[in-house]
Amino acid sequence: MVSDNVLLNIEKSDGNSFELIQAKGANGSSEEEANTASKTIQWNYKLSNNKLTLPSSFILPEGQKFRNQKVLLTLKVPVGKYVYLGNTYGVLRDFELDEDKDYPNEYEDNLWQMTNSGLICPSYP
Repeated sequence: MVSDNVLLNIEKSDGNSFELIQAKGANGSSEEEANTASKTIQWNYKLSNNKLTLPSSFILPEGQKFRNQKVLLTLKVPVGKYVYLGNTYGVLRDFELDEDKDYPNEYEDNLWQMTNSGLICPSYP
């Protein structure tokens, strides 16, 4: 079974480095069952040169019941650095945006820069 329950949050880093924090979660009738279900998630990111690829889905092993398994990601971006969100990443996202700016209707296919106040889209007026 394939699930697209991959959630990405982008926030400002406290330091000068990018950081990706990953957690896996699931529901279950007990904490033990939930932990077991989350450990069956087969999801891996790819880092090549300066490009981080985050798959928008993951595979559950054959016969595994759906227990609302999810991959929870937090990408911490240093101030002054950029992230590009391609048009194929169809996950629920939460961004720390600069509230004093306007933004395009679609987050995808835009270059974003982290500022002290949050993300801005420099190409958007």
